Formats: sequence, structure tokens, C-alpha cells
Amino acid sequence: MIDVFYYYFYLAYKNVTLLYSPTPRASAAWSVGILISFWVITPINLFLQYYHGDFMKPIYMFSIGIVFFLLSLYIYQFKGRGDKVIKRKPAIFDSPKLSAIITIVFFILSLSLFFLSAIIGRQIK
Repeated sequence: MIDVFYYYFYLAYKNVTLLYSPTPRASAAWSVGILISFWVITPINLFLQYYHGDFMKPIYMFSIGIVFFLLSLYIYQFKGRGDKVIKRKPAIFDSPKLSAIITIVFFILSLSLFFLSAIIGRQIK
């Protein structure tokens, strides 16, 4: 599934005028890493808010983001998995349209999780 996200982020950075990047492979790799880190940061933040009444310190959130950023760069850039994914052109149920829709939903949900965790966390108090 993450390979599908990588591939469609790569296509977006390569072909979409507003998102154009001279290095679409690296941009896709760091996008995947950062967005996945939001899925780790949010539950930790909500757990801390519920049981300790305080959010995670920004330096820890930043550190988790950097770890996932570097991990995805390592996997997709330095180990060469990105080239294999691009050649394979993965799709969910062999449907490029469904894959694009799920990738967009993943992107929107990931950003929403990050921003809404503060709002939800304040309601937990």
C-alpha cells in the first residue's frame, strides 16, 4: 500500500504543474515518510493528553517526523526500492483510478489527523 502511495506521489510531483518538483523521487519519498509519521504522532499525542493532560513536546514530534522522513528516504532512494516501484507501477486492485482516489484520501486524512489532534485533544480534558 505504501508503494502505491509512493508511486502516485511520484506521478503527482512529476506531472502536476502546481506540484512539479525537479526531484520527484525524493519528494515522493519524503512525503510518504512525513505523512506516515502523522499516523504515529497523533495516537501518541491523544494518549498523552488523555492520561497525562498534556501534549507531546514539539521536539519529540519533530524527531518522530525526521525518523520517518529519513527511513523513507533510505528505503526508496538509497536502497533503490523507488526505482523498482516506478517500474512495477503498483495499483490497488489493478485500478489506477481507485489508487489515485485512495492516495488523495490518505493525503487528506494524514494532514487532518495532524491538525485535528490538537482540537480533539483539547476536548479530551
